[in-house]
Amino acid sequence: MNIARYQISLDAPIAAVWKFHESAREALPLLAPPGSDPHLELVDEPQRVGARVVIVAKGPMGKKMRWAARYETFEPPHICSDGKTRARFVDIQDSGPFKYWRHEHLMESVTETTATLTDTIEYIVPLGFLGNLANTLFVRRQLDQMFAHRHRVTREQVMKHVSA
Repeated sequence: MNIARYQISLDAPIAAVWKFHESAREALPLLAPPGSDPHLELVDEPQRVGARVVIVAKGPMGKKMRWAARYETFEPPHICSDGKTRARFVDIQDSGPFKYWRHEHLMESVTETTATLTDTIEYIVPLGFLGNLANTLFVRRQLDQMFAHRHRVTREQVMKHVSA
């Protein structure tokens, strides 16, 4: 099992971070890697446990990929026992390019006007040894680039909402 973790600090309240992620229909096309030409085939809304999303996009070498996922966990902002406000949702791949994919999006308040977003991905690349080699050579680097892009877009979109 491979684990990738990416975190961003935002000068925005957790409610603004949540609002951007609340609609997969609006957020996913913006968060998709540049040049992937995403098409949302299915988006169950409102988002909730069991809701599904199916996206078709260009993958490596321009090949179209169909990725189906469902929400395993969906927790809007709530105050926890430590006094911090947290929100999170977890999507699990039902079918797609990975043998296994679990993506947790955790949003936490730092102050009333700042928050963090932590993306934790647990994944297995298919094809055993060859998949592990591909992960070492390029899959992990592609994930790093994808989440750098996602966090740039998240910052831009959240700041638009905050300054509006």
